[in-house]
Amino acid sequence: MPNIAYVCLSDLHLGNEDSLLTQAGDCSRPSPVLRCLAECLSEILGHNQPGAPKPTLILAGDVLELALRPSQQALAVFEQFLWSVMPAHTELFGEIVYLPGNHDHHTWQAAREAQYLNYLDRMAPGEPMEPPWDTTKVVMDMAGKDRLVNGAETAIARRLPHLRDRGFEILTAYPNFGIEDGGRALAFHHGHFIEPAYRFFSTLACLFFPEQSMPEDVYTLEKENSSWIDFLWSTLGSCGRIGPDVQTIYAASADEDRLHRLTDTLAGSIAREYPVPKWVPRTLREWILQAALHEAAGSVTTGLERRQVEGGALLSPAAAKGLRWYVEGPLRRQFEQETGNVPASMAFVLGHTHKPFVDFRDYALILNTGGWVVDAPRLQPLHGAAAVFVGEDLSTVSLRLYNEGSYDMRVEEPVPAGANHGVLYYRIGDILRAQPQPWKSFGETAQREIELRATNFSARLKPGSKAQRAGG
Repeated sequence: MPNIAYVCLSDLHLGNEDSLLTQAGDCSRPSPVLRCLAECLSEILGHNQPGAPKPTLILAGDVLELALRPSQQALAVFEQFLWSVMPAHTELFGEIVYLPGNHDHHTWQAAREAQYLNYLDRMAPGEPMEPPWDTTKVVMDMAGKDRLVNGAETAIARRLPHLRDRGFEILTAYPNFGIEDGGRALAFHHGHFIEPAYRFFSTLACLFFPEQSMPEDVYTLEKENSSWIDFLWSTLGSCGRIGPDVQTIYAASADEDRLHRLTDTLAGSIAREYPVPKWVPRTLREWILQAALHEAAGSVTTGLERRQVEGGALLSPAAAKGLRWYVEGPLRRQFEQETGNVPASMAFVLGHTHKPFVDFRDYALILNTGGWVVDAPRLQPLHGAAAVFVGEDLSTVSLRLYNEGSYDMRVEEPVPAGANHGVLYYRIGDILRAQPQPWKSFGETAQREIELRATNFSARLKPGSKAQRAGG
């Protein structure tokens, strides 16, 4: 029976008041859902064989909410997370690998600079310099020269005395972290590159210069789009008063009426401050701008994958196409170029969409970890969170922790229709069935906290809130 060797969580959005893992209204205290999650993970990992190495925790992006909240708030809640899963003498994990996503992409920029400094420090005098790399290797020598320490998160980890005493380091990989074993491969990726929005600069270049083509490798994909992702999706939370303003707009995007009020305010301001062309009456300029901004705002917000909730589709057609393109293209090409091998089979773990699922596809096993944020004033049944467990034999299963409105945990494994599940699937299922706790407490707590956040979300959009004032 395989021990659990890896656990993957993503989209924690620590520091965001709408995240279940951030205490609502007071981020100085750990959230009750965070405490329950740690109890559930401890119970499952406690069934590893005595003396087995502690598993590695993979944090697959959007762990810190840097797009909407100040970095110190996100890091403070990250410290609470570490106290929960890495308590003194009973740490759940032996190592933590951090893969930045789009909301915490800025942590990659710092790690990228550290990666290049490590390279420069190893160079012989007079040796010609290569340019900085925009990714890490897909299969990394974590004990050797590929070891890349995440500076800020390691500094937070070392605020815990027992982790400081052992010199604990949190490591970085980006955008892919892979494991190979005999022709089989497992790859972790946050998931943002499956969406067209995060390949926007590459698309824009092709529109300006039609002779160019979209990138076919992960190195060019990141190089061309890194600045765009960093600016719009990963640093605005620390831009003074702009950060809360962006959060207000983000919240309003969940409600069409509120969003239109905001864009109408913008249209009125532009028509008043910039009377171009002057011969057009202001009311007409404002009406044209309102119509254009309604269309633009609707396209942007409803186009994002986390907003795709109608009709029960777990992925929009564009994201489903992007998922296949990314796995069969940039990801497999990275394996081939760096290892010399094309994996015969692939399991691909991602988050980003906030909608957990597993699927057996002809090109890969797909496991999505969902997310921990309440994104709208009404419950969205497709939204929820899962933890992915990986055995020593690279078997992969997903523990669906909850969906909004449904709080019974269940084990899932991407297998062909009619095929038998693996040992790890049955093992975790047996653990869930053996006793009612801590699973029952987790479900009850998650339900209560989700309903609270949905209520809070709705309140922020009512008359008198900042979003309402901006539009009214």
